[in-house]
Amino acid sequence: MINSLTPDRGQTGSSVTITVNGANFINGAKVLWNGTQAPTTFVSGSQLPAQVALAETGQAQASSVVVLNPDPAAQASNTAFFTVQAKSVGTSIFLPMIQR
Repeated sequence: MINSLTPDRGQTGSSVTITVNGANFINGAKVLWNGTQAPTTFVSGSQLPAQVALAETGQAQASSVVVLNPDPAAQASNTAFFTVQAKSVGTSIFLPMIQR
């Protein structure tokens, strides 16, 4: 069961290690990021760090996170959502210099 994600948001185009916090994770459990297995490290029955890449989509979106325990307890957890935020685009204004 997933209780929370740390962090629970990030910017597009970056890579981040998320820690899935919850209960009943067993050794060999995998984190699924939008349905695709992410590199996962088993820490304990309540913590699973996973490395995920935040796609360069240019727009905000929610990515699904699920934990899948291995056989024989091959059960999927509830779904948690990670907010992927679009990078803010800065604008620059150049003003001409006027000499007198």
